[in-house]
Amino acid sequence: MKKLISYVVLCGWALVFTPTIAQDLEKLKDFRLKSIFDEGVKLTGALSVNHTYYQAIEGYDRRTPFVYMYTGNFNATLLNRINIPISFSFTNQKSNFNSPFAGGFPKTQPFNRLSFKPKYKGSTIHLGTSALSFSQNTLAGFRFHGLGYEYRSNHSPIYGSFMYGRLLKAIPIDSSFISPQNRPAYKRMGFGGKVGYKQKQDFIELIYFQASDKVNSLVNRLDSYNIFPESNLAIAINFQKVFFQKLFINAEIARSKIFSEDKTYSFFSKLGQTIGKRSNVNKQAINTSIKYKYQNSDFAFEYSRVDPKYRTFGAYFINADLETYKLKTNNQFFDGKWALSTDLGYQLSNLDHSNPQALRRYVWGFDSNFTPYEKLNLSLNYSTFSNFSNFQNNFQYLTVLEPYQQLDTLNYRQINNNISGVLMYQMSTETDKKQAITINAIHQSGNDQQGSFKTINVLNNVNLNYGLSIEPKKISYSLGLNFIQNQTDVSKDLMIGPVMTYNRNLAKNKVQFSSMLSYTHSNNTIFENKNQSSKSIYLGRIGLQTSIKKVHKFNFSTLLLKVSDTNNSYKNITEITLNLGYSYQFEPIVIKSKK
Repeated sequence: MKKLISYVVLCGWALVFTPTIAQDLEKLKDFRLKSIFDEGVKLTGALSVNHTYYQAIEGYDRRTPFVYMYTGNFNATLLNRINIPISFSFTNQKSNFNSPFAGGFPKTQPFNRLSFKPKYKGSTIHLGTSALSFSQNTLAGFRFHGLGYEYRSNHSPIYGSFMYGRLLKAIPIDSSFISPQNRPAYKRMGFGGKVGYKQKQDFIELIYFQASDKVNSLVNRLDSYNIFPESNLAIAINFQKVFFQKLFINAEIARSKIFSEDKTYSFFSKLGQTIGKRSNVNKQAINTSIKYKYQNSDFAFEYSRVDPKYRTFGAYFINADLETYKLKTNNQFFDGKWALSTDLGYQLSNLDHSNPQALRRYVWGFDSNFTPYEKLNLSLNYSTFSNFSNFQNNFQYLTVLEPYQQLDTLNYRQINNNISGVLMYQMSTETDKKQAITINAIHQSGNDQQGSFKTINVLNNVNLNYGLSIEPKKISYSLGLNFIQNQTDVSKDLMIGPVMTYNRNLAKNKVQFSSMLSYTHSNNTIFENKNQSSKSIYLGRIGLQTSIKKVHKFNFSTLLLKVSDTNNSYKNITEITLNLGYSYQFEPIVIKSKK
């Protein structure tokens, strides 16, 4: 069985490259280097520069004082067939965030990118920093620095993709920081591919992905940080079959296993342990669906199961230890004027019964959009889920020493309701004058119950807006009111205030002027001691934008924020942000040889 699967994978790789090689050999005999310049080389692209200056006049700096970002994209077209796009992004800004895959360490991620993607017919080559996706449980958009290849053609039923590159950069321990700014990591290299065969709407895909940490990429090991060198092998099969153009059956079955790099495994040993008998319950993920289409309606049943500790080095995050059953419908009524979709599902966790706590959750909701006539549009969305958890550690319950420890053995119940709606009414739809009223409303409520203890959380958000647009004068106004209320068992927050915008064109429509002014009153009440605090928040923004010969674009904006705390003047904030940007759109340049 192992040899058969290996043979199928190798044959698939041979097939996916066959069409491309055949096409290249056919055109090789007619290819002349000077023919490129006979037909011409077309160059297009754009370049943009953006600088942001930030200054806290009162209070402390909450952002980097000066940030720049340079981006660009260029494309060269050869023989009117071959496209060679290049894109880049450079900045001094870095993002610090705690992510599920960072193990609790802050991770500094630069935004600098350089990508080179030449295209010819159905082939695309990725050079530099790229991202490919084989499936959600193998390689799912994880950025890598290296080489990638994709082939997909309307003239061939065979398609596929390939990647090889660095997934993680080696980051040593930095003792100069008390709190490390980077999560230490070994250099991680990855390799993988996907081959598929498609006929109309039917398809089948085979996926292979592997990655490993390089132990010698760091001088010192990271064992003290509980970071050990590992390798990963993930494989999957994904297919879809359609019957009578109405019944769609889709399934993805993936297996992924993590190995220690401190031990030596052969390729076939890793492949055998990954494919072989599922004695390890933490290496499989399944996603299946059955959908039936009938006239203007769709009915679907979806099932997914991800093992408790399922991991793959090709995904940033996977919602593991979860089994889901879901029914979905999509319907249209009254000649498409009313669209209604519904979801009904059931989820459960603790699939291997290794944790004392188990989760059972019911999820259901609907999304409705109704347009009875041209001027009126109504939409309504509702969703709710109920969690039921039971702490099953009976031994701890029987040997309890303190009464408060019994809280961990009680059933836990959580109910959440979310409802949102939008109403938009166009008061006039004249060519030169348009008026509209928009109302957005959101209500969220949560009810947590643990034994006899209950907590409640309610959030209400309402936005009312009136807009007027005068097309001949290129002027638009809007006046709105925002209302936010958040209440828990211990406190209540209220935020309310108006917002106004004014936009118009100046200098014979050569300059676009935009402005915004808002005021928000914030009030907080603590129920226990009836302590109240309030704030006033002022926000103003002015922007200018102009273009010269449609290829040079300049934009400038300034934003002023002031927060006044009536109870504590030390918490007052006054800050200004200036932004200056420029972009240049290259006019198409055609280079031809002189005859």
